[in-house]
Amino acid sequence: MTPLALSLHCDQLAPMAYMPPELASRVYNTLADKTLPPPVFNTLLALSELCDPHGGPIPLAEIQRYSRAVMRVELSDRTVKGAVKQLIEQYGVAIGSARGAARHGYFFIRTDEEATAAAAPLLAEIRSLATRCRTLSPKNPYIQHLLGQMEVQL
Repeated sequence: MTPLALSLHCDQLAPMAYMPPELASRVYNTLADKTLPPPVFNTLLALSELCDPHGGPIPLAEIQRYSRAVMRVELSDRTVKGAVKQLIEQYGVAIGSARGAARHGYFFIRTDEEATAAAAPLLAEIRSLATRCRTLSPKNPYIQHLLGQMEVQL
């Protein structure tokens, strides 16, 4: 698909109909952003097209297959993961990831429960990294300050 065909296609994204209005608007506006890097656009378009109305995660391999088949673009694992990170951190698109053996992949966060579940492994990672920092550099004032804040906030 050409970029013009893809942008026209964005107007017809049926799966967005069951998203909360704020999320659907964020996804649509991000897809319409002309400065969006192509890998980020391709990843978001694939997620938008493949998303499950019941909120099931979309495996990375399925995103890659869609990209190859529909957009004729090869997306590496690293590219998709980087694009998802960018969509969350820079564009504010609520995307969670499921890391379980049976259910794994990416999904749009639509409820508070999904947000809590998506944040849980990240918070565990933060706690683990803080413990490592405390062990490696216990006298570092920045680490002491950061750990003091974390105890209050986490």
